[in-house]
Amino acid sequence: ADGQLRRVVQQEIRNDLESTLQANTTALEIWMTNQKRVAAVLAEEPRLRNLAMDQLNKISEDITEGKLLYVHGDATEDNVLVKAGIVRAKGVLCVLPTDEANLFVTLSARSLNPGLRIVTKCIEPASRNKMIKAGADVVISPKNIGGMRMVSEMIRPAATTFLDLMLRERERVLRVDEITLPPGSPLDGRPIAEACIGEKTGALLVAVRPGGRKDFAFNPKPDTVLHEGDILVFIASPDMAQELAALAGTA
Repeated sequence: ADGQLRRVVQQEIRNDLESTLQANTTALEIWMTNQKRVAAVLAEEPRLRNLAMDQLNKISEDITEGKLLYVHGDATEDNVLVKAGIVRAKGVLCVLPTDEANLFVTLSARSLNPGLRIVTKCIEPASRNKMIKAGADVVISPKNIGGMRMVSEMIRPAATTFLDLMLRERERVLRVDEITLPPGSPLDGRPIAEACIGEKTGALLVAVRPGGRKDFAFNPKPDTVLHEGDILVFIASPDMAQELAALAGTA
């Protein structure tokens, strides 16, 4: 009886999540497979509406307890992607266990939704260019990241720990975050000195990436003029981040 009640409650939670996703087409929906760590991180991110796909018979507890809505199926099949709502999705994480599978999903996802942001895992360095050609926006190599992390822990341990605390520890007060200035933003066309971001919100502006460019202006000068589409990278508490979002017109 307890098991049946649990399944009913889980189904009700799943139905509520599904209704939320249907109602909010601007929400970011993300698919993953066989990555419990990814599922755990996604489940704790309040800004995302997440959906997972898993072809295993055993779904991770992060998904089944209602933290993530899921579709049980093979992500390499187009009909499964469509069923999950990839046409309206804003982003997809491809973290299948092989480069071949991730390449296939990347290619399918890009064809089904040309505007999708695709972040793909790459195991072998030789596969990176293929992932990019298939339509991936970002290709992540766990091997490379692991190597860089080990070196950083050796030569700059304090800086590495500091960034870790802000990026990964949710109970910490300060976080590294970003916002994109939307059309009609009150900050559009205003110099940083005139925007008074620090004075009005307490957030520390670290860098600005002009819209449409890949390079960053670190520690931007006070006379730097902000424009629609610029990405502001800052360090702030959650309350400060909300105030900055309101100031920028994204709240």
